[in-house]
Amino acid sequence: MKTKLTPLQSETVKAVKAFVKRHGYHCPQKYLVDLFGVNKSTIMKRVNRLVELGFLRKTPDGKLINTL
Repeated sequence: MKTKLTPLQSETVKAVKAFVKRHGYHCPQKYLVDLFGVNKSTIMKRVNRLVELGFLRKTPDGKLINTL
């Protein structure tokens, strides 16, 4: 069964994918903090959950990138 994302999770994945596509490099968490108007801890929890679910991934040095 495929995991259904919450609206905030879905918007986060879309934002990361759009950033990477537009800029050609990883999406800084600060960008997401500013975009969603939440603190870094909240974004880190959301991003880490999306990584666990396989919707996002991080480079070996921890930079946030979209899935393949």
